[in-house]
Amino acid sequence: MSIDAADAPVTILGGGPAGLATGFYARRQGLGVRLLEAADTVGGNARTLQLGPFRYDTGAHRFHDKNSAVTADIKALLGDDLRRIDAPSQICWRGRRIDFPLAPYDLLRKLPLSLLTRISWEQLSIPRISDDADHFEEMALQSYGPTLARLFLLNYTEKLWGTSADQLSPRVAGDRLEGLDLKTFLLEAFGGARDKARHLDGSFYY
Repeated sequence: MSIDAADAPVTILGGGPAGLATGFYARRQGLGVRLLEAADTVGGNARTLQLGPFRYDTGAHRFHDKNSAVTADIKALLGDDLRRIDAPSQICWRGRRIDFPLAPYDLLRKLPLSLLTRISWEQLSIPRISDDADHFEEMALQSYGPTLARLFLLNYTEKLWGTSADQLSPRVAGDRLEGLDLKTFLLEAFGGARDKARHLDGSFYY
């Protein structure tokens, strides 16, 4: 698929959210745009496929309201097709539903003591080599220890992005892992729900 403009000075590879957004704002500035997409439709990992009565998302569809100007543009483009949803994510683990992003208070209630002990020990003992990890796997292992990283972070992230964690930038974590540290574990362990940090970003546009 090719979407062309005469004398286009801007060529965009890929018609996913990033490519479409780049084209949209380039056209707003009066630039001609040529957008190239290998598939027969745009949308990338933000497409929804329909098979019979069921709909399947090809990737993450959540749009978080982080920039009011961008949100206003999206609302103007999509109108009533953009819906406000309140549905925090959860991981099903051994019959238990674990909140994601991970929340220490939730882990304290749902993980066995032996596992919590191992995770806490790793939090105390793992060396903080550098804040400049080369990829997401390195960042997760250095920051949260092998047990927590391999249980809930690496496999989830690989499924979400469709590639190995050692090929992903540490930036893919975004704000989802903020507050996931030993200090917060201890505060929530002794303070309970009243001291629960705000980890879940379960309100979003879809």
